[in-house]
Amino acid sequence: MASVLNDGKPDIFLTVTCNPSWSEITSELQDFQTAQDRPDLTTRIFRSKFEQLRADVIDKGVLGNVKSYMYVTEFQKRGLPHVHMLLILENNDKLCSPEEYDEIVRVEIPHYEEEPQLHHAVLKHMIHGPYGPDRVAMEVHRWINTDEIQQYVDARWICAPESLWKIYAFNLY
Repeated sequence: MASVLNDGKPDIFLTVTCNPSWSEITSELQDFQTAQDRPDLTTRIFRSKFEQLRADVIDKGVLGNVKSYMYVTEFQKRGLPHVHMLLILENNDKLCSPEEYDEIVRVEIPHYEEEPQLHHAVLKHMIHGPYGPDRVAMEVHRWINTDEIQQYVDARWICAPESLWKIYAFNLY
């Protein structure tokens, strides 16, 4: 709240997730291993990639000059780290119109003929499916009593990558 009072509302909400298929991870695994078998490896590689992204965004200003920022590192149930980052841009770099957001945010699959590498990357990493009327993606259960307090108590545990993140003394925020 202090950052918002001093610097204004966040302009960009950025999420970065560890991908267990990154070549830096898969190239170090033995034939019988998965990324979940090497939390030390996934933790270090994710942190390295996040620090590079942070330097690009904060120090180099690839999304505009950043007045202030905050982030938190969390861990998914499978143990993979991810970061949520809020960016507050300098006044002259604030995004004020839908057209300005369109310059930095893309929500379409790139055309194969124009950008084949980007087209392949989006299909490989960003498309989940197939979904449709004949492929159920979720179930809705009505009238099921859920004990949210017990769910919270049951979920209090630290996964291997999170414990290594703390052992290595990497910042969580």
